[in-house]
Amino acid sequence: MPRKPDFKKSEIWRQHLINSRQYAGTQTSFCAEAGISVRNFNYWKQRFRKEDCVTPTKAKPNLFLPVRVKLPSPEVALVQNHVPDPKWVAEIIFELSRRVS
Repeated sequence: MPRKPDFKKSEIWRQHLINSRQYAGTQTSFCAEAGISVRNFNYWKQRFRKEDCVTPTKAKPNLFLPVRVKLPSPEVALVQNHVPDPKWVAEIIFELSRRVS
């Protein structure tokens, strides 16, 4: 006879997985700080991957990223229809891609 799903437990593990995505360190250090075993973490990660529901439907992920724009020095005049410096654009793209990964 199959076991009944424990929704409370599933929600707790979903939250662990969501938190791990925002964690800057390794998976092992995340698990140590969260007080969970790496083995259990990987089990639930794989289980949710199979179910394709790592992100719970109740809590939508925040799709907005914080952006810091560096203003040009005061002596630089802003001109309408001015094409931005390619280096500046590259820095913004790099910062955005780094935070998405």
